Amino acid sequence: MKKTARIFLLLMAALMVLTMTGCSIDEKKTTVTLESDNVIAATKTIGIFGNAIAGGVPDDMIPDGMAFLGWALEPDATEALFEATGLIRYDDMKEYIENDLLRLYAVYGDASAVQPEPEA
Repeated sequence: MKKTARIFLLLMAALMVLTMTGCSIDEKKTTVTLESDNVIAATKTIGIFGNAIAGGVPDDMIPDGMAFLGWALEPDATEALFEATGLIRYDDMKEYIENDLLRLYAVYGDASAVQPEPEA
């Protein structure tokens, strides 16, 4: 009886460990690099569970007279693929990921042409 109880406890402990790590065993991680004017603004790691990154850029990286419009896949893009505000989610990015890497480039526009968001 004592031996059976010991084996049962060992099996339960093993199952607990597998349960706690089971969610992350198959999770694929992707490195997202956010670049602004040839300077890396941030490098983030996302996956199925940690699945979103903040979509902004630090104010001191925005060129004078310009407004941050969002992120694009090409360094010379004039239109943003991902908006400047809010979160960029893994599901929105997954079709652009290659070899677990994604590089996004900041897109800027003339600050005088950008309409501010109305306040609620």
